[in-house]
Amino acid sequence: MPVIDLLTFDVGGRRLALRAETVRHVVRAVAVEPLPAVRAAAAMLDGVINVHGAIVPVISLRRRFGLPDREVSPDQQFVLADTGGRVVALRVDLVFDLRSVPADAVAGIDGRAPRVEQVAGVARLPDGLVVIYDLEQLLSADEALKLDTALGGALSGTDA
Repeated sequence: MPVIDLLTFDVGGRRLALRAETVRHVVRAVAVEPLPAVRAAAAMLDGVINVHGAIVPVISLRRRFGLPDREVSPDQQFVLADTGGRVVALRVDLVFDLRSVPADAVAGIDGRAPRVEQVAGVARLPDGLVVIYDLEQLLSADEALKLDTALGGALSGTDA
């Protein structure tokens, strides 16, 4: 039976997951360099971090989901992941584990609800349900364009 590998994590008391093939690394949260142009691109963007010489935008999933914001602290973690041709650092409260889930334990999302296009499905685990997010849909086309413009300006020194 085919399986799907998921990285499960917590954001504001919500258990969420990403397909493991989109995840590059999990690292302890570090100080984020705020860039006004990046924050203006999308409210969920905190700023950027340097990961082995690459500038990586940091996304606050708390703000993306309308939860109360928290300052970055060492007890949080960043999930470095690929989202539609770009690497981002997702701020999460806690990474739980990597789970292999039978494909038939994952259900699609039917109907229309806010942000449902960002949900790849829901997995039934022995200890409850977990919502699986589709990182390629995390940023809208407009947000991705604004982010590219802001990062381009920041990297060239103009801070668009």
